[in-house]
Amino acid sequence: MSKTKLFSPGPVMVKDNVRHALLHYDICHRSGEFEEMFADTQEKILKLFHGDDSYYSVIVSGSGTSANETVLSSIFKEGEAVLLIRNGMFGERLLEIIRKYKIPLVDCPFPWASYPDINATETLLREHPEVRVVAMVRSCLESMRA
Repeated sequence: MSKTKLFSPGPVMVKDNVRHALLHYDICHRSGEFEEMFADTQEKILKLFHGDDSYYSVIVSGSGTSANETVLSSIFKEGEAVLLIRNGMFGERLLEIIRKYKIPLVDCPFPWASYPDINATETLLREHPEVRVVAMVRSCLESMRA
């Protein structure tokens, strides 16, 4: 029998080697040791995503919702909009954030747990040149069907 997997926001189940790695001594967020580790992690993120020196990786100490709100609340200039592809609970959460910050929205809703229609999203992108960002949270459709 396979181990049950949790597909919801934290706390998450982790393997023992990860749990043991978390037993490391505390490092002060104002220490040189932390600053070095933080900079190294930022460099590794850029390498992982093939980013060059024109990119800057941002590490958000918080939940996925916190990271989404950080981005959505800070990147738009006047006249720019977001295309929101939503097909589940996390898409609804993005919608809540977008409305709260009064970001101009091009909404592209689909039934929960269904695959988004690429033709519909491409049509909306052609019709709305003000869209600067496409926002979507990929749902784990296989886990929703179980």
